[in-house]
Amino acid sequence: MSALNRFHETASDALEKISASLPVGAKLSLTIYTPEKPELDILLQDKGLDLNEVVSTLRRRGLSIDGDNAYKRDLPDSTVGAPTLGAQNSNPPPSDHWGTRFWEIGREERTDRRAGRGTERRPDAVIEWMYANFTSRARQIHAAYFEFAA
Repeated sequence: MSALNRFHETASDALEKISASLPVGAKLSLTIYTPEKPELDILLQDKGLDLNEVVSTLRRRGLSIDGDNAYKRDLPDSTVGAPTLGAQNSNPPPSDHWGTRFWEIGREERTDRRAGRGTERRPDAVIEWMYANFTSRARQIHAAYFEFAA
């Protein structure tokens, strides 16, 4: 039996014992990570665990949107990139995805620009806000959008 399998077995046994003393309906998860080595991450979780609730719990305990991590860098890139993709009418997100709103803003802006009229919902306003508030990557996307939209 490998060391990883032994760990999983030991952790699983320990989590079962801990679960027995939790209030009814409580869920349990165990996260083990090694900084800079995501391939070593381990997440053990109860059946039916809602990971969004885990994030909510962490936020109640001090998790912040401040700081730097890949998710926080990717989110502004996605928010800025969605109007650009919408303006290109390419790669739409799933209809129930939060990025759909931004993608549609880009598509409407492109239609309005072609028709020679302005719009109240401008992706460039979203991009300008992102430009003022986020990373150099947002600045690169901002420049690329205006080059495309011209």
